[in-house]
Amino acid sequence: MTALQSVSGVTSVDSTSTSGASIVTVQFKDGADLTAARQAVSTSLDRVRGVLPAQVRPSNIVTFSTSSIPVLQYSAYANESLGDLATQLRSDAIPKLAGLAVSRPSPDGGPTQEVDVTLDPAKLAAHGLSVAQVGAALAQATTVQSVGALRDNGTVVPLQIAGALTTSTRSAACASARP
Repeated sequence: MTALQSVSGVTSVDSTSTSGASIVTVQFKDGADLTAARQAVSTSLDRVRGVLPAQVRPSNIVTFSTSSIPVLQYSAYANESLGDLATQLRSDAIPKLAGLAVSRPSPDGGPTQEVDVTLDPAKLAAHGLSVAQVGAALAQATTVQSVGALRDNGTVVPLQIAGALTTSTRSAACASARP
């Protein structure tokens, strides 16, 4: 901590340690150049690296600026489904806010669709499939689902939703995909 307190522009240094991990928070004067500050912190940590035990992993430096904290938040509600409201906000409100002096308008709390696929290694092997093949099949999947019908002046129009899986994450136990 002493090495970090001597870095130019530092206003405070705090640390929290638990068994096997330490987090050191270094605060700089408002308006400080975060790129230069990050480099100065890295240089200071490199200087003291030799006095640390050999099993200590290299530090992970993460920068954060208070300018990324929202200063204004709005809530929206309507007498319609949450999905419809989220769609309207994304298509109408967000683009209009982006045209103002707003850094990054972003919706929060809208519904997301997720498909979780748990893979059984024995069943995969029995069918001659690999995790990569399942991932590729999921990436190519497109879904069309009937969600009802719209009745308008005696005419019935079937309603369907279509979606494609756009991203996926994988772990040893399961694969997940989000449309």
